[in-house]
Amino acid sequence: MALAIAHFAVGVGATALLIALIAPRFRFQRTALFLGGLWALLPDLHYGFPGATIPDALAAVHNTPRADLFFLHHRLDALSAGDSPEFAASVVAIAFCAVLASEVLGYLQPIAVRAARERLRDGTDGALGQQ
Repeated sequence: MALAIAHFAVGVGATALLIALIAPRFRFQRTALFLGGLWALLPDLHYGFPGATIPDALAAVHNTPRADLFFLHHRLDALSAGDSPEFAASVVAIAFCAVLASEVLGYLQPIAVRAARERLRDGTDGALGQQ
């Protein structure tokens, strides 16, 4: 089972890449990163609230492949042999690289790509040429 920080980091990193690729102009990117990290932690919620109804439902999902809906939670637990701090640190480092890559995609993309994306967003570049 992986440490909670590893799950959180995977959620943050995956959310960063998804935003960079799908919605690079999304206004609340930092909030979305945090929520992505929390989403990845949901199957472990039963550890923080034992006996509560919703966490019990999540506990039933925790050890099944359905937990992979939460940024590959089940697979990450299977990869980590015990609560390895080294594994968690490597996952955090990979998540850092993913966030850095999303920053680079957002800030350093070529001017032509940025201009084309803005034309498409504004609707000034139709399928048959400019309108």
